[in-house]
Amino acid sequence: MTTSKTLIAAGILTALVGSATTWAAGPELHVGASCETTTVEPGSPVTVPIEFRTGTDDGGVPNRVSAIDFQLQFPEQFTVIDVVLAARLDDSGFRAPQWQGSVGLPIVPGQTQIALEPEFALPLPELTDGPVVEVTLALAADAAGGCAAMTLVPESVQFSAPPQGLGVDAGPLGNGAIQIAGTAVTTTVPASTTTTTLAQSEQCGDCVDNDGNGAIDLADPACGAQAVVVKRVKIAGRNTQKALLQAELPMVVTPDDLSPHVAMWVEPPAAEPSHCALPVLAPGEFRMKDRKKGAQLRFKAKTGTVRKLTLSASEARGRTTLTAVLVGVGIPEDAGIVEIGLELGDRSFFERVPRKSKKVFAPAGR
Repeated sequence: MTTSKTLIAAGILTALVGSATTWAAGPELHVGASCETTTVEPGSPVTVPIEFRTGTDDGGVPNRVSAIDFQLQFPEQFTVIDVVLAARLDDSGFRAPQWQGSVGLPIVPGQTQIALEPEFALPLPELTDGPVVEVTLALAADAAGGCAAMTLVPESVQFSAPPQGLGVDAGPLGNGAIQIAGTAVTTTVPASTTTTTLAQSEQCGDCVDNDGNGAIDLADPACGAQAVVVKRVKIAGRNTQKALLQAELPMVVTPDDLSPHVAMWVEPPAAEPSHCALPVLAPGEFRMKDRKKGAQLRFKAKTGTVRKLTLSASEARGRTTLTAVLVGVGIPEDAGIVEIGLELGDRSFFERVPRKSKKVFAPAGR
């Protein structure tokens, strides 16, 4: 179990991308710009669409895809300033794309990692052919003219299929380019790339970025963590920092869901997440109270990071309310993001909340 210093995206699918399904022709991703069609003046912005194509399986049936994670590389005179959902996907059940800027992480010239995921709803929405995200880049004012390559990094591209988030091998990846106005400078645009397997799958409990996409464990969309609906996070205390969390899980929790263990954390993003060393909670440590609307499971301790954890299920609503008290969480005032993770038996939940969000309350001058 762990989180990430860089982009997550907190995936919201329900299983791990451990072994990819074999397809005759996998789904495709293409940069929708070329030097013949797209030109930018130095010092100006330019928008590049990223296009998706379903492809078909060996029976001629279109591939099903509900989430995409990929890295885009380009010359360092370009810097990403925004990534938005393609207009055709508005109200389609997909979240706004996550990238470094959207989660308060440093924006690095020359590259960006992008995660496109659905809101949690059943059935999960599926992508159809066409643009999926639009990347807006700013070009340096002193940039030399020429054809600048826009490249999809093959080993970074991951597709996830509903309903269980199984990995789907990628088909052809189409690179693109942008023409920079001015004195011509020769630039070689990489040819389109075909990839059939992922170099290495993310292992979702070893605190290592196995697939090299900058996202660790539950923060990696490949780990299929469901979204936590965060209601409120209260941060208090000076020496021993405390977090009080109110959230909602998209399931009715029962005692059986606690096995083999439960783990909970609230912390800022970090290269070496502190919760990797936290002890897990055993199912036997929870007390159960039967209620007409659903079970209530309670954990209480005088030591450790998790001091209280209550799960109150509502069968009528199909959800479970979560309240928790954690101490020693160590969230500094300058942290841009608060990460919340929960391992509940064989299910996992993850979410990021901006530190300055209205959902996060911390006393002034703490």
